[in-house]
Amino acid sequence: MNKSRYILVMMLSVVGLTTVIHIAPSSAVIISDGDLYNADWTSQVIQYSGPAVSFQVNQSAIGGHPGTYRWLAHTFGGYGRLETGHLYQAWQYDPAIEGSLAGVSLAFDLKLLIGGTSGAVGYGLLLYQDAHFFWPGEYGVWAEPADNVWRHFELPYYEEGDFVDILTGAQPDFSVDGSPIMFGYWGSNGTDGAAQTTTESGLDNWTLTVNSGGFPQEDGGGQENQGGEVPEPSTLLLLLPLFGAGAVRMLSNKRNQR
Repeated sequence: MNKSRYILVMMLSVVGLTTVIHIAPSSAVIISDGDLYNADWTSQVIQYSGPAVSFQVNQSAIGGHPGTYRWLAHTFGGYGRLETGHLYQAWQYDPAIEGSLAGVSLAFDLKLLIGGTSGAVGYGLLLYQDAHFFWPGEYGVWAEPADNVWRHFELPYYEEGDFVDILTGAQPDFSVDGSPIMFGYWGSNGTDGAAQTTTESGLDNWTLTVNSGGFPQEDGGGQENQGGEVPEPSTLLLLLPLFGAGAVRMLSNKRNQR
């Protein structure tokens, strides 16, 4: 093998390795529900304040974006606030089987039909683990104004440290030691008025993106590394001159031995 051909082979080997890293399969899983069948969802009051409150939720056969959608009504007996939780029970993430949970994001479409004295209804991402409801604080979006027009929303990417228990402030466990996690959304609003009021809103095209962090792995020193982590391609490219220099030195030594 001549000198130039040998160096080319060495360079292609490094480039090939870098390419493999670039095309490594994604760990993202996307779960989407545009039908919102009642059997696939559970709902309950998470917390409320003030006089008696109530809520109704149901799949609406028409008026969605398009087709069916999930209709929600919150009713207040007077001054107060209400948070309801809605969980998708057709799928859950089990860190013990699928690896640690790196992070999640959510997108959906909202519309406000009746604003009452609240004028808006808040929506956001909800997690459920070990009988606890978690949300990323009160960071969500608002269905408003009451014009019966669908609007699309995309929430930020959230990691474990972004979530807190709605009632206690505790955090979930996204590690491989954590329990299975269910996902959904929360609905929230209140009223400053003394009279009873009702809001009606809708949600459609609920789309969840879940990113796995993999499983811990031991390196040569007995330390645990999170599975799925790979060297940056730039690091490997820095080795390219070394491979080239090594190839030239090997060929030079071989020629001197002749």
